Amino acid sequence: MEKSKLYRLFQSISKDEMNEFARFVYSPFINESRNTAKLFEILRLYYPEFNSKSIDPAKIYFKIFPKNSEVHFNSLNNLYTRLKKLLEKYISIRGFLNNKTQYEFSYLEQLKQRGVNNIFRNRYKTYFEQKNTYSENSSDSYLYKYLIGNLEADHLLKEVYRGKNTNPCSNICINLSDAFRFFYINLFRNYSRLLMLRSLYNINESVNTEIKKISRLIEQM
Repeated sequence: MEKSKLYRLFQSISKDEMNEFARFVYSPFINESRNTAKLFEILRLYYPEFNSKSIDPAKIYFKIFPKNSEVHFNSLNNLYTRLKKLLEKYISIRGFLNNKTQYEFSYLEQLKQRGVNNIFRNRYKTYFEQKNTYSENSSDSYLYKYLIGNLEADHLLKEVYRGKNTNPCSNICINLSDAFRFFYINLFRNYSRLLMLRSLYNINESVNTEIKKISRLIEQM
């Protein structure tokens, strides 16, 4: 099972991503297991097909453990699991780095938690000046813009409580605007999906009742 999942994940990444993942696997900060790296070196030769019929686990085992006289499949399976987790982590990090707004939220949150207020303020100022140039206009991007604004609002309120002359009203208004955008985009998207699915499937009475309640709420907005 772990093998087939790993092969499917490998098939989903591009050649450039495979080369980047290699650097990921060889980094001692990310992976301290040399045998996991050996398994990767062997398996990458089967990219992009990863035809399980042509991959012999016994041969792979002896390439990794040449001094052993018999195959211990539990050890090999553990390496497959480790390699799969590394690939999952790489895919997650790659997606995270591609989302500027999510990245900024994570970094600003860490700065706030670590109490480096001056760096936090300067970083937020830079983000705020550039946020409208970000290409992400999905509902998720509005969610992270809202979360970032929430960090800034919390910071400014603490400054007010400390007696500093800081007015957080403008920041809170912008924060609410991003929150409403996130809410409305997801509300109408999922409501449209619900209506479409209702026309395709037999919906029981209790679900129909809930749909009617939702429809009334939307009409009142």
